[in-house]
Amino acid sequence: TPALRTLLRVSGSGSPLEGNPTAEALNALPTGSVVEACPEGLLLAQDIADRIEKCNGGAALLIDYGEDGASSRDTMRGFWRHTQVHPLSRPGEVDVTADVDFAALRESVNQRIGLEESLKRKHFADTGKVPPPST
Repeated sequence: TPALRTLLRVSGSGSPLEGNPTAEALNALPTGSVVEACPEGLLLAQDIADRIEKCNGGAALLIDYGEDGASSRDTMRGFWRHTQVHPLSRPGEVDVTADVDFAALRESVNQRIGLEESLKRKHFADTGKVPPPST
C-alpha cells in the first residue's frame, strides 16, 4: 500500500529510496531472507513522538522482545498454555507474537521528526520568522 511504502521508505517496486538509512542493511540481506514489517507499530511510534512533542518534551520507554534491526529469520511464533506451538495450530486459542524491530521504530520516529524540522526550516527560509509551536 502507499502508506506502507511511505513508512518503510521504499519505492513502488519495493526498492529502498535514496537516503533511507536502512537501505544498506536491506540490500545486504541474502536472497530469500525474511523481512518482517509492522506498519501499525511504526505509526504508533510516530503517534507517541507527536504526543511528546505536543507536551513540549518528554520520553517514551518501549519494552518488548526484539532486536536493534531486522532479524534474518522469521520471528513469528505462537504460544498455547505456556508452550511454544505453531501459530496456526489452534486458531483462536494461540497467542501469536513476533519480535519488535527497534531500529525500524526509531527510524519511523526520526523520519517524522526530520519532516517536522524540514518544514520548520522551510517556514523560516520563506518568512524569516520562527514558526509557531506545533498544535
